[in-house]
Amino acid sequence: LDNVDRINEILLDLLEHEFISNKQYSYLSAQSHSRPRNFHILPKIHKPINKWPTPSMPEGRPIVADIQSESRPTAEYIDSFLKPLSTKHPAYLKDTYDFVSKIRNVEIPKESFIVTGDITALYTNMSTRRSLEVVHRAFSLNPDPRRPSAQLLELLHIQLTANDFSFNDFSY
Repeated sequence: LDNVDRINEILLDLLEHEFISNKQYSYLSAQSHSRPRNFHILPKIHKPINKWPTPSMPEGRPIVADIQSESRPTAEYIDSFLKPLSTKHPAYLKDTYDFVSKIRNVEIPKESFIVTGDITALYTNMSTRRSLEVVHRAFSLNPDPRRPSAQLLELLHIQLTANDFSFNDFSY
């Protein structure tokens, strides 16, 4: 089965088990005429020229635009279940203000260093198998009879493994 058929099969199961309404099914359904994902580079023109790979070409951030693909609506659906769970994790930080409020009354030893980091290529370095295991575990630790966990994991598997895209008239 291709992505469109696989997604719609799962959505039909969700509809039949009354996890989604007809209106939601209509919105979430994958369309065969959807726009393909497109790869492009977002140039980092704010970086100093002496750090560019070549004098006329700045470093770039690879982007695969997924705005109108067949799986975009289901990505939003999955996210609506994952986001509330992610905020429960003890390491979750919403932003700098959240971090400051969490450490405001913590005594930090004088010999300590506060360090920040910048994640590089996070998604391309994530294990799909491990990511699915972590989500499955989060679902198990936070049961919810209104959440279609099995179907969400199937949809997430599609999201993580079936990200074909085009670049320069070639499909990858």
